[in-house]
Amino acid sequence: GTPSYMAPEQAQVHGAPLSPATDVWGLGAILYELLTGTPPFEAGDPEATLRQLSEGEVRKPSQLSIVPADLEAICLKCLARDPRQRYPTARALADDLGRYLEGRAVSVRPLGAPQRINRWARREPRLAAAGAMAIAALFAGVIATSLQWQRAEANAVQASHALWSQR
Repeated sequence: GTPSYMAPEQAQVHGAPLSPATDVWGLGAILYELLTGTPPFEAGDPEATLRQLSEGEVRKPSQLSIVPADLEAICLKCLARDPRQRYPTARALADDLGRYLEGRAVSVRPLGAPQRINRWARREPRLAAAGAMAIAALFAGVIATSLQWQRAEANAVQASHALWSQR
């Protein structure tokens, strides 16, 4: 293999056995280069590249280029040093990339409620607009009801004082 795209277990003589996770590393290395313009490990000669691969850590793609956080998380999961921490299959990687492209939460970076709502609103703008209008109408109704309630309470207090002053 090409040293810049080899998984750590390929570069070691008695490394972990090769598995689909090894191929996931290669796909992650290609994704890394697509995102940053450079492979995850690159040196002047193949031996130096293998040394970097064995000893070094992959720099976050966001340090080299503007990369969305979800895509960076996917890429870094592919490039995990331990094969058990990578996607188990290329299918699992493809599923996460598909979720990213659809604007859904990816498995390696769960989203909080506000982020999920924001992504849903981008996917379903008409439904989100209708929901926002309904929430605004409900909010306006609660405010109007509260103001009327306060006015009624004030009138009741005035009426009570007027009744007591007449007696």
